[in-house]
Amino acid sequence: MLALALILQYVANGRAWVEQRLRTDFRVWIGAGLLIAGAAGAGSWLFGAPFLTSTYAYWTAPLLGALPLASAVVFDLGVYLTVVGATMLALVSIGRLEAAGEEAGR
Repeated sequence: MLALALILQYVANGRAWVEQRLRTDFRVWIGAGLLIAGAAGAGSWLFGAPFLTSTYAYWTAPLLGALPLASAVVFDLGVYLTVVGATMLALVSIGRLEAAGEEAGR
């Protein structure tokens, strides 16, 4: 959904407008996502469990009560960053190639 919202910004406002406001390198998102997902999987080894073993605990929030927190959320965050980064990198690269092809054809 985040990638879709960002792509819609590119469609609605143009590449220059979005890149002026969104100063990010999506390759960093991919790398961070891979590191987070890998660390989440390897973190279970620190507790003597097999790779990617998930566990959970309960955290008590002031008005909400007990909330379950799963370690798989960290892995999911890494996958999320990797997928959004890769999707945006691919689509923005295609858009740049198309713009370069249009300028060369003039």
